[in-house]
Amino acid sequence: MQKKIKLVFFHPYSSLGGADNSLGRLISNLNKRYFSITFVSLKKSILQNKIDNKIQFINLNSNRAIFNVIALRRILEQNIQSRKYEKVILISNQNFANIISYLSSIKLHKIKKIFIERNHLDELDYYEGILKFVKRKIIKILMKYTYKKADKVVAICKELSKDLSAHVNRSVITIYSPSNDKKIFKLQHSKINFKFLKNKIYIINVSRFSEYKGQMDILRAICPILKYKNNLILILIGYGEYKKKLLNFIKNNNISGKVKIIDNCNNPYPYIKKSNLFVFSSNYEGFPNVINEALMLDTPVISSNCKSGPKEMLLNGRGGDFYPKKDYITLRKLIEKFLKNPKKLKNKMKIAKKELWKFTINRHVKFYHNLFLNI
Repeated sequence: MQKKIKLVFFHPYSSLGGADNSLGRLISNLNKRYFSITFVSLKKSILQNKIDNKIQFINLNSNRAIFNVIALRRILEQNIQSRKYEKVILISNQNFANIISYLSSIKLHKIKKIFIERNHLDELDYYEGILKFVKRKIIKILMKYTYKKADKVVAICKELSKDLSAHVNRSVITIYSPSNDKKIFKLQHSKINFKFLKNKIYIINVSRFSEYKGQMDILRAICPILKYKNNLILILIGYGEYKKKLLNFIKNNNISGKVKIIDNCNNPYPYIKKSNLFVFSSNYEGFPNVINEALMLDTPVISSNCKSGPKEMLLNGRGGDFYPKKDYITLRKLIEKFLKNPKKLKNKMKIAKKELWKFTINRHVKFYHNLFLNI
């Protein structure tokens, strides 16, 4: 019997979000006759309750980088020493995790390494305080050295691949995230504890609550409109530390009755489907799956022009409208334009939907299957 290939996925912070959705879709659909899979995270992964029991989950239970290096190295050594596998491949996700993966595999020559980059380099230019500034500058420097040591580097859209390749001075493969998931069509019909009224217009954003996800820009843009447009409702779905600031803005501007915040929602698709407009507001991204998910559910999109991903999904403006990131005045004008004539943006959405075949799960899994076999 032919030996399997051992895949060790290292994803330190596994929680609600696009990265975990993508990894879950990949791991669930890989052929287990070829692959034995271990998933390593710092704490219990959100995927443990979503993926079948053929996957081994290991929780390192440590937040200190040096301890993660040692623990991950032990896991790799054990898999090499067992001699059960044709080869052992370490697949890590995002810049700091990729650096830890390199350190964990030094002189382990039998380990093949694939580094996946899921956020644009712009992420490392945002920071709060001197410690984060220093940390992110160090990460940016270390990437230039460590990424050259990987067997393959993968980015999740073309713009990210291009900019990352220029930074680390090596080739980068593009494999789009598998955001076109047919399960969404079933999930959109799930029951929710929220009543959508026919005489109301709903604008929605789904993202982690964070300064860099730009929900405050949406609030600043829409606040004056809510005060004269009585049938308009804003829905914000997410989780995170920034929720209190959003609530304070809502309260201070007397728009509590017009804004609905929903925490820790595992299934946002019924809300997206029933909404009239999706607004995407991030300052940086890798590849925001939620834009394609909105298009699948026939909800037109206005997006920030952040790097990277939105321009490819919305076809540089042919498939949706763009505003300069952080520019809530322009965003307000685009929302008002949509409210006056929604048909124009809906027609753009139809153009973008024709390109969703690029982001199917089967296509994504096929690319990775071939990569794992041939590395």
